[in-house]
Amino acid sequence: MIICPNCKEDIDDDSLFCDQCGEKLYYCSSCGKVGMGKRCSYCGGIMESPRDPSVTSFPNIRGNRNGKTLGETTSGQVASIDNSVRDGNDSLVLESMVLGICIKAMHDALIGRKEGPYTKQFSNCRYVSGCHAKLEENANHQWTITDMNSSNGTMVNGIPLQPGKPANIKNGDKVTLANITLTVKLS
Repeated sequence: MIICPNCKEDIDDDSLFCDQCGEKLYYCSSCGKVGMGKRCSYCGGIMESPRDPSVTSFPNIRGNRNGKTLGETTSGQVASIDNSVRDGNDSLVLESMVLGICIKAMHDALIGRKEGPYTKQFSNCRYVSGCHAKLEENANHQWTITDMNSSNGTMVNGIPLQPGKPANIKNGDKVTLANITLTVKLS
């Protein structure tokens, strides 16, 4: 477990975002400690996100349940960090101008009041479940949304999703989480 530098809550070692406050986590490229800012407050190393394309591994970070270092496979070889979040032409935004909600989609991110990187945006939305839906980008760079067995359901263009079954979403689609409708925008 590590402590979120923003809210001071205990979170899983391999977290990219705090599951309590939604803060993006940065790790020191020298000592591996989690922190905020551009420089590590422990050793002065450069703070980096595990999703940065230039980052392949971080020393001293225990991430997996099997005790391997983040980026290390079960055979002990270092694997590259998942770089599926890009700021290129495939970035996806979900927004509601009326409610003032605008979120940039991240691969494998949960949407909910209590889980995932978007908790700040949905914490006061009482009909949205704690863990409502999941966004994913597949190998063909197609975005999908999956209902995570939410209490009040997820719809794409008015069609209810079956829990656990991903549905493709594209530019202009309307995604409804309980009673909140968001417009899909690709940029």
